[in-house]
Amino acid sequence: MQIKYKLLPHQKQFIKSTANTTVLLAGRGAGKSVVASFVALLSLLKQQRIIVFAQTSQALRENLMTEIRRRLDEVIPGQYKYSDSINKITYKKGVIYGMSYENEDRCRGSTEISTVILDEVALASPTLLSVLTFCMRGTNITPHIYMMSTPKAGGWFNGYIKQNANKIDIIRATTLDNTFITEEQIELMKQSTPDQALLKQELYGEIIDDATQGKLFTKDLFTTSLWNKNDLYAIGIDMSGAGVDYNCICTRRGNEIIDIFKKQICSDKDIVHYVECLIAKYGSDKLCFIAIDSAYGRGVVERLNDKKLRVIEVPFGSSPKLAQYANKRTEMYFNAQKYISQEGLVGFNEELREELEATLYILNNSNRVALIPKADIKLNIGHSPDLADSFALTFVEDLVSKGNVRLKAHELSRKLFD
Repeated sequence: MQIKYKLLPHQKQFIKSTANTTVLLAGRGAGKSVVASFVALLSLLKQQRIIVFAQTSQALRENLMTEIRRRLDEVIPGQYKYSDSINKITYKKGVIYGMSYENEDRCRGSTEISTVILDEVALASPTLLSVLTFCMRGTNITPHIYMMSTPKAGGWFNGYIKQNANKIDIIRATTLDNTFITEEQIELMKQSTPDQALLKQELYGEIIDDATQGKLFTKDLFTTSLWNKNDLYAIGIDMSGAGVDYNCICTRRGNEIIDIFKKQICSDKDIVHYVECLIAKYGSDKLCFIAIDSAYGRGVVERLNDKKLRVIEVPFGSSPKLAQYANKRTEMYFNAQKYISQEGLVGFNEELREELEATLYILNNSNRVALIPKADIKLNIGHSPDLADSFALTFVEDLVSKGNVRLKAHELSRKLFD
């Protein structure tokens, strides 16, 4: 049986490359995972030992291994074996080992690997390649490493490409090169990308040198100081889990932060008491709302509701008002950035500035704007951005007059949980 595939030019070039290391540097949706499946197919038909890596175990199982099995079902249906529990495919003497960047050490100890396929390799650790090269040893082994990825500003992969440009085969492609993507889909990607630097990276696969790329809060943003035109205020509360992170309260009046509270261990009762003190100090008639992260704040929500205070319970992962954002937390941070850009804001302490500057944004796999994981921020600054989260919560809604606030808070809470 003869099967004909219609591949894009850059995909054909990638598959035909004979270099020891071949890189497909491409924008989102340029067909990287598809071409990875073809390389895996051809290598397995040669009965080679292959390692394929994906971003996460979920991406490996649902995307990359599924795509590879689709190719195998088209070419050698029923002639291979697949173990779902360990993500392993065997065909005669050939084998494919599926792994993820979440557990890179799993490849240690592997030998006689002929082909390594690294999907979205920019998300891997900078030490992975050195580990893999020791796996590609054995008699009659000609090693080939295939990488495909969209660049990531500030990451090791961008530096690797620059340093090895004359030693490896680099094939470039953009999202627009994929003729299977519609103009409407491309337009949506453009609309959902906040700035031109990120657009060049995500859509065109360009390596961006701008150190501020992906930053919401740049240093110059904190130098703006304007007259406060609003005497209304909001309180944001981010509760810690099991005492590992911090309980934080940020109080914002217009374009001024007027109070910051941070404590690692305290009870729900302590938090409520502190909020009551804030209200006594700044006035109940000027309070617009109290916004609380619902992950660990349920007890505080109930206590504040019992006191008939205006509370908005906010699930960070819930749906945003605007579809361009991945979730409510991302939308709140962008609301904060836009407000500061237009109105200015004073009262930051150094810790809050550090957390905000470390909070970067990306385009996720659904082409929506998302904040980088908290774990990445924690690795960068040494702690979770709890204070920044409490600050962002004060932007879940606009500061409006008391007459409209109770209805707005009720409607928002209902929408978030419907």
